[in-house]
Amino acid sequence: MLIYYHHGEPSAMREATPRIEIEPCHRRELKEVLALVETALRAQHPRIKDWLMEHRDEFCGPGRPVWVARENGGIGAVLIARIDRTKDAKCSILFAVKGFSENHLRSGLLGEFERVAGSLGKGTVHLHLYADDETAIGFFRSHGYHVVNPEVYHPTENPGRVRVLMVKRPLLRT
Repeated sequence: MLIYYHHGEPSAMREATPRIEIEPCHRRELKEVLALVETALRAQHPRIKDWLMEHRDEFCGPGRPVWVARENGGIGAVLIARIDRTKDAKCSILFAVKGFSENHLRSGLLGEFERVAGSLGKGTVHLHLYADDETAIGFFRSHGYHVVNPEVYHPTENPGRVRVLMVKRPLLRT
């Protein structure tokens, strides 16, 4: 388990720094985590419930790991990955719950995912984002990812929005 703390002492002008823990999701909490994912992403991804049900038996296994970031004990962010026999690893879902330290939690989860993928010999991480989600694209660019497909496509789950492919390579092996 990784534990992150912000540097600096709390003062009268600042709130106390939240305690953040990043760890693999355990089967016993998977139902709660998937319900949180579905609730948080339903508006952006109308078929999220179908996707979660289709892959439910794979979650928390070696090919489809799930990590959670907790802030002061509450689940504040989730990352669902795909790590199979190919040279690449895929970040399928990464989101933070409103009201938590969103960028800090997402950065911690992404870093842990990249560390594990690199240690398993994966040279590249890829993900798909909606082209109009400038905030998410900016977040991943700030972590070394770049858009690689000049052609964009309309996904079947939300044909009114365009998606792009982002990658980070090579991953550093640790």
